Amino acid sequence: MPDRNEAIPPAKAGREKDSAGLAEIRRFLERAWMSAFVLVPVALEDEARRLAVSSRAEAAPRLASLLRRIASGIAALRLRNVDADPDGLLGLLADAYALCIALETEPAEPMQSRLRGVVRQEYADIGHAELFGLGARLWETPSGAHGVTAHFFAPADSKTYSLTLARADKTDVQFDPRMAFRQTGIWGDTMSGLCMARIRLQNAQASAGGRLSTSGNTRAQIEPWSPTPDAVRQWSCAFEDWSHLQTYLQAQFTPRLAADSYRDVPVLLLFSRQASARFDEIAQTLSWPLADASGRWIGLTLDYEGVEKDRISALEEMIRTERFWAVVAKAALEDDRITLRPYALWGTTQHLLDFTAKKPSKEANFLFDLLRRFRTGRATGPSSFVTETPATDAVLARSWNNLLRRAEGGGAPAESIRISDDLESAGFSALARLYRDSADRPEADAALRAAYAVATIRLARASVAWMQ
Repeated sequence: MPDRNEAIPPAKAGREKDSAGLAEIRRFLERAWMSAFVLVPVALEDEARRLAVSSRAEAAPRLASLLRRIASGIAALRLRNVDADPDGLLGLLADAYALCIALETEPAEPMQSRLRGVVRQEYADIGHAELFGLGARLWETPSGAHGVTAHFFAPADSKTYSLTLARADKTDVQFDPRMAFRQTGIWGDTMSGLCMARIRLQNAQASAGGRLSTSGNTRAQIEPWSPTPDAVRQWSCAFEDWSHLQTYLQAQFTPRLAADSYRDVPVLLLFSRQASARFDEIAQTLSWPLADASGRWIGLTLDYEGVEKDRISALEEMIRTERFWAVVAKAALEDDRITLRPYALWGTTQHLLDFTAKKPSKEANFLFDLLRRFRTGRATGPSSFVTETPATDAVLARSWNNLLRRAEGGGAPAESIRISDDLESAGFSALARLYRDSADRPEADAALRAAYAVATIRLARASVAWMQ
């Protein structure tokens, strides 16, 4: 029997400390589920921020990031801000809880490192690579981060890569994404020259998410390139069938604990027909219907604010004056729908919507004229988005709403039992058992486990914007 005073091995002591730290975070997440949606105590927000900077969370940057976002979500609810999002907060609590459970299992490398995450991008050698430009786009986030990103496709490994020039906020008044796009030197050229070219790289480096390093050690051979339908049709990012497009994007956006989720994915849409763009005055968005080879329609979307506002006028002008056979769009997961936002058109030449040389002299008059044409022009093609919800998606939505109501202090146990029966009937046997546990037991543990499972399945079933 070992001496009571015998020193504990450092490795074992470290594991015990990690386990205790994760247990503390899990207890906080359980308390948050039970009270953050009802009482919204400021102490809960403070505890989330304290845990985010604790030694255990700092060793797991992904967990620390989730805790910071949870603190912000609690603060928004407490202050009754317009951007308060109970659904989003429940999703964050479930994600953090599942990550804690995964870390507690002490998985081997490289799984452990993937679960922990990294503070900054880490680049690995990818050697030689042949890339084809998929254009570039401007972007901006609500927090003030802004920049320009160019996208590329590598046929050899069927992967997409990106290059980004950006700033985290607008304190650097000398940074102009448009000027950076045209003037910043990268591999002996500029982003404007690279994003529509064929590039052969030597000594290339890229992150796990496909972000390319601009290291000076990389050598590039750059040559002009004009895409044709036959040349790109077999690319994994090119689609002529929108059902295949949806399947591909669902796989990209399905959450994975051991990998960072994709924020946006470039896709190449080889369409057969286009219809008149429609402006939604209530949502302040433009919808542009495109048909695939089988005649099925989806709607591409642009917001009438931010960097996409100028993209709308450029799109309207280009599709009026020239014929195109493909659209390059950014796919992103927004709530439970996959949105497609066009940023480049391919015809006899490549056109970038954010960098068109044509600009209106008087914006107000131009916008008025643009809206008048959208409202009075003869509409063609589909007239609305498909709004019917499949029965399977409906029961998943009821499951999520029930969990949220229970977190807010409502939701009868009998309803939870009925929902678990519906999940069983829909073929989700494992989820039904998990959901039944959350109904039978009042502990937050079962509810957060069920919330993570429901959220993951819902995101994996996200749909593109079908039109009819």
